[in-house]
Amino acid sequence: MMSNIFIATAYSFTVTATPVETVDMPASYLNNIQPGDIFQSSTADSTLEVDLGAAQSVNVIAALFTNLPADATWEIRAAATQAGLATGTIIQATAAFQMDAFPRGDGRSHGLVYLSAPVSFRWWKITLTGGTVPGGKLRMGRLFIGKAFTPTYNQSYGGGYRYISTTSYAAAKSGAVIPNPGAAPREYQAKLGYLTEAEAMTELYDIQELAGDRTPVLVLPDHQNPYAQRNLMYGFISIREPVLKAAFNTFVSVIKVTETI
Repeated sequence: MMSNIFIATAYSFTVTATPVETVDMPASYLNNIQPGDIFQSSTADSTLEVDLGAAQSVNVIAALFTNLPADATWEIRAAATQAGLATGTIIQATAAFQMDAFPRGDGRSHGLVYLSAPVSFRWWKITLTGGTVPGGKLRMGRLFIGKAFTPTYNQSYGGGYRYISTTSYAAAKSGAVIPNPGAAPREYQAKLGYLTEAEAMTELYDIQELAGDRTPVLVLPDHQNPYAQRNLMYGFISIREPVLKAAFNTFVSVIKVTETI
């Protein structure tokens, strides 16, 4: 079974962690765009209380770029008030944290909950149990709580990823090639197909307004895919204006997501 691609944007929030965070790696970093700003708990476990500032419609909760292993678990609750979190609505019962058995190649695992029907709450409580977390301290690069947009039709066949190398090379007189290593983020590109121009233009503006060039997005082509954890993209999106495919009298827009790591 295959699900449609989704594109999600996050709400800004304030967050507190129990037990306390490492002094120079605070929980507030979880609201930063760059996942290189890492939150670190003082233990293998952490309970995060998140305030969105007002009740917001949410159907995506993701904890990204963590060091949580296969035996880590999490539970998610939500409530109208902070006091109500102790007995709040259970959004995710205690379950394995990792999305699947195929984490990123660099070992930084993701946890994702995607709700078929959005819920609206202001306060959120995420209880993380780190298990055999390396070093005995939980780490996380980004907490993402937001609303996903699903295009009218699924991506066309042929969407895919490529790595963008930022390594440069210098050649010595001896003939040796000396690398200046740089990170290699991914780029994902896909086509979204439409039957009419009206459909295509409406979603063009929806996506542009949802995620401008300064707003990071979370994109997943198929959240039911067994490799969804590796396919998940966190970065910046651009979309081209729809083009008519004359042979089929349909329209197509191209989206491109550049990953931030």
